This record gives sequence, C-alpha cells and structure tokens, in this order.
Amino acid sequence: FKFKFKRTFLKDNFTGFRQNDLKSQARKHRIQGVLLTLIIVSAVLIAAGYFLWPKLEDNIRTSIQKEIDKEMVVVSVTKRAIDIREHIGDNVIQKKIKKEDIPKDALVTALSSDYIFKRTLSENEIITNGDVIKLTDLIPDSRRYQEYNGVIDVPSGIEEYRNSENSEPLVVDVRYQNLSEERNEVILSKKELPLLIGSTIWFEIEDERERKLMDSAMKEKQLDGGTLILTIYTDPVIQEKAEVTYIPLDERDMIIEDTEGGGDS
Repeated sequence: FKFKFKRTFLKDNFTGFRQNDLKSQARKHRIQGVLLTLIIVSAVLIAAGYFLWPKLEDNIRTSIQKEIDKEMVVVSVTKRAIDIREHIGDNVIQKKIKKEDIPKDALVTALSSDYIFKRTLSENEIITNGDVIKLTDLIPDSRRYQEYNGVIDVPSGIEEYRNSENSEPLVVDVRYQNLSEERNEVILSKKELPLLIGSTIWFEIEDERERKLMDSAMKEKQLDGGTLILTIYTDPVIQEKAEVTYIPLDERDMIIEDTEGGGDS
C-alpha cells in the first residue's frame, strides 16, 4: 500500500510539476512574444518617424506659414533713405508686412524705373501710390497758373456751359485773330480752364515759351489791334492738340530781317 501510494503521489506530483513548467514556459513565450512585438512596433514607429517626420514637419510649417500669409501683404519698401525726384531704380524692395501695419494706399505692385519719388522717404519706409509719379506725368518746375483779366474775348454762354451738370471740363485753344490781316493763329493749344469768372481766365502755363507767346500776343493786340479768342474742343479726349502757329514779335522781326538780308545779297 505504501509503495503504491508513493508511486501515485510521485506520478501526480511529477505531472503537476510538468504542467506548471509548461504553463510557465507558455507564459514566458507569451511575454517574449509581446516584448518582441513591442520592440518591432517601436522600431517601425521610430523608422517611420525618422523618415516621415521631416515631411510632416514641412507640412506643419507650410500650414502655419499659410495662416501667417493670410494676414500679410507684399508691399514696396525703400531700401535706403530717398531724396525727392530720385528714380525708383533698385532703391525699392518687396517685403511682407502685416495687413494692420500698412496704409490703405500702399504700393503693392513693382514699378518700372521710369517712376520717381515725389517726396523724401526714410529707410525701410512703406511706399504709397502718392509717393511716386511717372516721369511723363511730372509737372515741370516752370508750370504756373496765370491769370488773364479782360484780355481774352470770352464766348457768350461759356460760363453757363462750364458750370452745367454732367459737362466735362472745358478744353480750349487761345488764338490771335486779326481779320483785316487774315490771321487766325494758335497761341496756346489744348488748355483746360481751371477757373473762369466773367472775363477773368486762369490757365496753366507750361513754361517760359508759352508765357512769351501770350505776352507777345497781348502786346501785338495793343499795337496793331486784333483780338485774343477761345475756341473750344468738342471732344478733347480723342481730338489731337492743335499746332501752335503764332510767332512772337521779336522772332518775327528776326525772320523779316533775315529774309531782307538774304534778298540784298
């Protein structure tokens, strides 16, 4: 009985130990499998992160930049301090500025070199449309408004026409007319009337040449008669500027002297 009991006990005990050992090994293998899986997953994630992070970082940076750009505007800025009448040239750079920091009329387009500055600007100052002017639109230094009071015959009804609603600014030629000498010559061509009150007229005199023409015509009117008259352009937008045909008295005298001198020879 004792022997049988011992054999049974040993057999059961061995079987129990074996089962426990198998369970332990299975648990060990599961743990190893889990650890191996974690190691593989971690390696994959690290590798993916290594290769994908720069691209992801670029995408994030691009998205952030796009959001920033929505609040930015590219404007023209001075590269250095600018003096009046300097050409744009390479003195201007394009720069992104926050919308809230730029004036409403900021210059947002690059301009060619045929523009100049109308005022002095400091370095890195935002340029506005009013700060520059095209050379062809530059007002000459000699341009002045000149008043002529009672020396030009004003057509009847011109004031009413000029002040009527929806009428365009009047553009006229000033002519010297002397019917007895069959003369009708253009003194000033295609001039807008900025001011007309009764017989008082204001013109924009472009230069000393135009001033000389008017002075000579007024002198000739006093000496030889004749009148100064206005002729009105019917469509100044498309009509060409009339050719100036009036010759000042002193130049006319020189022409006559040259002609007579040539005849004597």
